Amino acid sequence: MPERKVMVYRRFEETDFEWYSDWYKHAAISKWLGPVLDPNWLTCVLSDDSPAYVLHSEGTPLCVIGIQLDDGIHGFNVITDIAVNPHHQKRGHGRRVIYDVVSGNFPIKRAKWAVFVDNENDMAKALFSKYATSISSNSDNMTEYHIDSIM
Repeated sequence: MPERKVMVYRRFEETDFEWYSDWYKHAAISKWLGPVLDPNWLTCVLSDDSPAYVLHSEGTPLCVIGIQLDDGIHGFNVITDIAVNPHHQKRGHGRRVIYDVVSGNFPIKRAKWAVFVDNENDMAKALFSKYATSISSNSDNMTEYHIDSIM
């Protein structure tokens, strides 16, 4: 039986910016998350209010997830983005991250989460609709998914 590799989360670090920027050359990542990253983005994810986490296995980054922590008004954290390493796509890493968030196996534990997805992003809509406890559309061509943790 093949040995399963251990996957763990860690905070995104400044030194990750170079390899993560390369992911944005991939067509789907560029289309849905933007064509480039800039230093302002890096400043945000290195802060405590909008951290990003890397899911990695044996030093290979598999997925990056960005979070906007609850502002104390809305009662939920927001998943701002998820990007899967272009060389490791279609292997369930995006689903794994969402499952970990929902099940409490993620570094940030929170009962309620939300994510806003472009209505034309069918792949993301399919992923989040599996976990959503409520779904609503808004006038910005976005769908808002609310996800309650099962932790």
